[in-house]
Amino acid sequence: MKRILLDCSKYQLSNGYSVCIIEILGGVDSSNDYTLYRRMAEMINEGMMFFLLDFSKVAYIDSTRLGFLIKLIDDGIKIKFVGFSERYFDLLEMLGLTQLFKCYKDKEDALSAFLRDGEFLESKKIKKIDLALLDKHRKLWEQQRKKENIVGIVVVVTMFLLFILYAIASSS
Repeated sequence: MKRILLDCSKYQLSNGYSVCIIEILGGVDSSNDYTLYRRMAEMINEGMMFFLLDFSKVAYIDSTRLGFLIKLIDDGIKIKFVGFSERYFDLLEMLGLTQLFKCYKDKEDALSAFLRDGEFLESKKIKKIDLALLDKHRKLWEQQRKKENIVGIVVVVTMFLLFILYAIASSS
């Protein structure tokens, strides 16, 4: 399992609202995306609705693992993004996600965009996330992944043995 480090801080805007800034260190993939999602869920349950995610120190992003962010945005959580490399920004653009994922050149621009966009006027009561259910789903997913890994190993070993048997049969 690859490790992901999250550096979380709160920033108070001039209108009194707080934005949670999460600096992500490492990579985001299927082995660690849960760490980011769980941390955000905990913050949401504490009443946080506004997030700035900094990807400037992320070496690798499996874009398929960002689906939970789309769910949070659909649920009314306001998220802004900074630090996507040109490669990942182009990928988001190709997937049509740049309308949903509001990307900015730096933290200051993203923070001022919260005020400029008037997103606080739209804020509503956000439903809490059931962390126990989230943990349960994660455990089930891990069990399923282990089963798939075992099946994959069995398939590879079987293919290898068949190849050897074919080679032996062909040589005689």
